[in-house]
Amino acid sequence: VQALQGGADAVFIQHPWTRRQSGVQDYIEPFESFIVFRTLAYHLGGSRYLGEFEPSPGICALIFDYDGRGCLFVWRQENHRFSALQDCLKLVLGENPQQIDLWGNRTELVTNNHVTEVRVGHNPFLLTNINTRLALLRSSVKLNPSTIEASIVRQQTTLSFYNTFTGPITGRFRLLLNQPETNDWQIEPSMVTFSLQPGQEFNQTIDMQFPRNELGGPKTLQA
Repeated sequence: VQALQGGADAVFIQHPWTRRQSGVQDYIEPFESFIVFRTLAYHLGGSRYLGEFEPSPGICALIFDYDGRGCLFVWRQENHRFSALQDCLKLVLGENPQQIDLWGNRTELVTNNHVTEVRVGHNPFLLTNINTRLALLRSSVKLNPSTIEASIVRQQTTLSFYNTFTGPITGRFRLLLNQPETNDWQIEPSMVTFSLQPGQEFNQTIDMQFPRNELGGPKTLQA
């Protein structure tokens, strides 16, 4: 997968099987990795790498596309702690996404009001039949800078994303301030409306200030 991400036109691996002889017969016995290779070759073979994003802290998602058929390869980073809430992702993926593990087993996904719940375990997995444009829109969301100083003065960061669709889009971007990590923060504006032409980028300066008793470290802004 990382070779495809790096732009490799072909990926060579050692044969995922062993050969043994019994009498005059030759037997080829596949390793378990043969099934994994089959799954990845079927879903990612001939696809194009388009980008990546973190649907939740510590979880990575690579976006692939094959003639309009989108696919996400998702895994959790090593040594990253997770809570029960972080183990369940809520993503906007499209009409009928499917979750497939490395051995080709499919898991039924629950979609409610266009939001799909995805469970993240210890092993990487694939999300197939996704809307590639939605995934690219999600991957384009950035805060710059993504770190702020340990100072109680009001600071600024810039929210940006761009229209990945072939037509114009309009909508609202809302930062949820009633979350445990940012309940006492002051963020202005907390909601902005946008109207973007295809390929147009949205930029909005965000003022934020945290309370005097705030602890340092990574923070999650829910939006």
